[in-house]
Amino acid sequence: AAWGAAARAAAGAPEALGTAAKRSPGKARGKAAEESGEFLKIRADLSAEEKKERDEIEAEKRAEREKHKAKVSAAAQDAFERFKAGEKISAMDIMALQEAGLI
Repeated sequence: AAWGAAARAAAGAPEALGTAAKRSPGKARGKAAEESGEFLKIRADLSAEEKKERDEIEAEKRAEREKHKAKVSAAAQDAFERFKAGEKISAMDIMALQEAGLI
């Protein structure tokens, strides 16, 4: 038994070192919890920033889609009016009409 206690003391086991060593795991846990909290806060901040960037990119894409849709709609409306007037329309005009949902 004495040999076991000596081995534990040499290995730094808390029960062989006394009460001060027994209390240090609590301090370590407190420090770990504090660092974990800081990590979680930083991760949440980064997540919020990433979400903001994704939202901005999505808004830009949405604006470009609306701009493209308006341009195609105007071209399609023009082609449709020419078609109604009896003029021939090109394949590109037909594609514009399809994209705009007029045919």
